[in-house]
Amino acid sequence: MIDQASNIQPMKTKRYLRHLVPAICAVFVIVFAIQVIFEAYFKVPVIIRPRYNDIFETESAVFDWNYLVGIPDKNQSFLIQIASDPGFKRIIKAQTVKEKNAKFENIFRERGPYFFRLRAVIEGRACKWSGTTKFYGPGGVQG
Repeated sequence: MIDQASNIQPMKTKRYLRHLVPAICAVFVIVFAIQVIFEAYFKVPVIIRPRYNDIFETESAVFDWNYLVGIPDKNQSFLIQIASDPGFKRIIKAQTVKEKNAKFENIFRERGPYFFRLRAVIEGRACKWSGTTKFYGPGGVQG
């Protein structure tokens, strides 16, 4: 005679996994869709580097961000601002670039902190500013 009790647990586990895997995939699809909609609607580039409170070890600084989703890369440019205050009243560097990154030499006057933001410019129209990222120059102290 077959033991019915030993067959119950594996069947429940398989049934559970059969529903769990599609649910996890659905969550990833929803998160990706929200990011695409957010970038397309608000047209705000996502800063990749520097991260908040990063310390640059040299006198040069590299900044990276994403192109906006749904807009051809060739139609995008970005206005970058680096300031010594969070209100961007003391701007150290402001520049427009076509790429999704920029490198600046000898921008550090002090250890910091410094603040970085950017905005997309699409066909001459400036979009909203990204969030502000705080970072430090060489010898800076995290805080």
